[in-house]
Amino acid sequence: MKANGTALARWLDRNGTTSAEFGARIGTTDVTVRRYRSGARMPEPAVMVAIQKATRGEVTADHFHIGLRGNAVHHAAKATR
Repeated sequence: MKANGTALARWLDRNGTTSAEFGARIGTTDVTVRRYRSGARMPEPAVMVAIQKATRGEVTADHFHIGLRGNAVHHAAKATR
């Protein structure tokens, strides 16, 4: 299931922070941050805490889960048609 990295992407863009810079702040690589921001990867709980701290609470674990349940329900409904 794809994560929702929209809030992180917006935060990085708004603050002029590169994936490499942010990765260094949270203890991961720029490639991993790009995967978080694109939704290709869901951060582990400890990384979510680091993201929340680095963004001063502007990006939380909830942001990565927004829409996931709805997307699953939508795909399940589509499959039964």
